[in-house]
Amino acid sequence: MPCVCSTTHTCLQDAGCFALVLEGIPSELAARAAESLAIPTIGIGAGAGCSGQVLVLHNVLGLTAGHRPRFVRTYVDGFKLLQDALSRWTADVRDGLFPGAHESYQLPEAIGELIASWAPPTASDEL
Repeated sequence: MPCVCSTTHTCLQDAGCFALVLEGIPSELAARAAESLAIPTIGIGAGAGCSGQVLVLHNVLGLTAGHRPRFVRTYVDGFKLLQDALSRWTADVRDGLFPGAHESYQLPEAIGELIASWAPPTASDEL
């Protein structure tokens, strides 16, 4: 059975495509396509024979848990890092440690004194 992509990629180039993304195809086919085209080929799960590579940032940083496609290489366990950071932040909020004085804005001293001396109006003030 003939491979449709053996002619489709050249038709796309001839139609004016400036590049071709090859995703999830056998690396041998991607390499053959790259060799036969004048335009760049960008691979995502298509092997090292392409002109360039794409890997979604979330995959590079390991931001998702669970199944990862075969072509994904994760360089850090970002999911665990974020989970740990958010757990620590939540604990700090619950324990009253965040925000602290360093993360809060302060009024200038003169305004602070004015506000400290202010009291809301009472019912007798309205008469």
